[in-house]
Amino acid sequence: KLSIIPYDYTTSQDILSLSDINRNELFVVYSLYNKLKREIGLVQGTAIKGITKEDLISKKLSVAPSLNEEEVIGSFFTLLDTLITHHQHKYDQLRNLKKAMLEKMFPRNGADVPEIRFKGFEGAWEYREFGDVFYEYSEKDCDDLPPLMIIQGGGTILREKSDRNLMYNKENLSHYKLVNEGDLIVH
Repeated sequence: KLSIIPYDYTTSQDILSLSDINRNELFVVYSLYNKLKREIGLVQGTAIKGITKEDLISKKLSVAPSLNEEEVIGSFFTLLDTLITHHQHKYDQLRNLKKAMLEKMFPRNGADVPEIRFKGFEGAWEYREFGDVFYEYSEKDCDDLPPLMIIQGGGTILREKSDRNLMYNKENLSHYKLVNEGDLIVH
């Protein structure tokens, strides 16, 4: 982990402190971060990656031809980090809102009305078996259609658009099931 410290502090002996850097500090942090990310497979450790002081000091970093360019690059990545943090916070808030609304906008077990409803809606909800709401079908031999891929937490995409290298036998496509636009799939 890399950081520029804005004040005087004390740290444990596991921290390597560097000072009097004759380059732009932000630029150096991002340059070193980029270097270490590229070499993560070569870094010591299994669960917690580490690097020795000697290995770190001997790393060759890319440096810009001018301090001005380094300042611009450092400021750019700092802005991106700020935006990422801001959007991560918004993302976390939206996930929490969704979770709360899922709990409140559907009736709890045994109840027939949700806690929260949109204005203008009233009346008791019904309970129906899933199989009474949808019907299952299994149509095969549609090997002229492109195959889909379901990614945990990422939805459904065309297999050819995936960056994952999952092998499959194209001759088996005749065993794949047809999925029509608008269908609900459960995997």
